[in-house]
Amino acid sequence: MNIGAVTIVSQRPFITLKWAETADGNISGMDESGNQHPIKISSVESDRLMHGLRAGHDAILIGRKTAEIDNPRLNTRLFPGDSPTIILLDPDLKTEVGSKIFDAENIIWVNRLKELKTGKFHFFKPDESAWSNLKELAKAFYELGINSLLIEGGSFTLQKWIDSGVWDECFCIQTPVISGPGTPAPKLGKDTVWTDSFTAGPDVLKVIRKSFF
Repeated sequence: MNIGAVTIVSQRPFITLKWAETADGNISGMDESGNQHPIKISSVESDRLMHGLRAGHDAILIGRKTAEIDNPRLNTRLFPGDSPTIILLDPDLKTEVGSKIFDAENIIWVNRLKELKTGKFHFFKPDESAWSNLKELAKAFYELGINSLLIEGGSFTLQKWIDSGVWDECFCIQTPVISGPGTPAPKLGKDTVWTDSFTAGPDVLKVIRKSFF
């Protein structure tokens, strides 16, 4: 696939979705009170491959809840490559500054409150309409110099991008882990083509693309 052609024609980044899911179809655990909690799903072998995937993208996007619940680093520590810019969707700037994602060298903190560049932080305030129009938001990222974007979660954020149709490729890691009650994994629509699959330790990685490519 000619990623450069996709970005030029669409005037947005090439967008890759990525998640790992349990054998019973969840991406996180859930306690008796219905609160989400992180569980280790993917294998070390899968993690290495996905860190390589990160290294191949300009930026990684997650939502505020994923930052709070999973507290991920989102770097490439398991792969010899540069860690991408972090894009955090947090309308009201509620994420704790001590979160691990803020160890990154460059952070675009997407919010509704202020536009400011200070040190490694870009507090980015897009047009209000972009919050309900992901095509417009993706174009705004492109105008910031983001040509390839990896969306890692959580399930709510991933499903919004899937439903909008604003994505190009998906990496789904299917694992033998059983979570019991949990947060269901995102669901792709019918406009997809399964293009490849391979194993990584006990996991199966599926690569899926939009059917019009």
